[in-house]
Amino acid sequence: MRMKRLGSLLVVMVFFLGVGRENHVYAAGDIFERLSLTGLAAVQVVVEDLAPDIIQDGVNREDIKAAVEQQLQRAAIAVEPQAEHAFYVHLNTVKNEDGSYSYGLSLQLLQLVMLLRNPGLVTWGTTWSISHVGSVTAATVSSIEPLIARGVNAFIKDYQAANSTPG
Repeated sequence: MRMKRLGSLLVVMVFFLGVGRENHVYAAGDIFERLSLTGLAAVQVVVEDLAPDIIQDGVNREDIKAAVEQQLQRAAIAVEPQAEHAFYVHLNTVKNEDGSYSYGLSLQLLQLVMLLRNPGLVTWGTTWSISHVGSVTAATVSSIEPLIARGVNAFIKDYQAANSTPG
């Protein structure tokens, strides 16, 4: 029990030590992540529910979803509400005592995958991801939206590289 609590404390400490300095943790960008995007026909965009306090300070889940969908569509990536695969946006925020926010942002592509050890089992798997942690003041929470757009651009770049035909 003590080890479990110690492990949880370590995870929280690592998160908050990095929060004050806008750390970028980008997708591995390895060949397997890019190859997993080959032939991807369409995605649905899923934006996780936001914390009530960040909503009160002006961040809107539906606006984020609409912006991500438009960005993908402008890049000729089909967006369908019932697509088998999901472009997933998770913004986790904590409002600090001084009114600033610590946040963790994760963008992922979730695809249906088969396990090699049991090909009859199909489940969701993250095949592409990008993450960012940082902090913003309540007055500048809108600066998170350009971070989301940059993450979507990274996805688009990898998608286009995976689906370009050699000329």
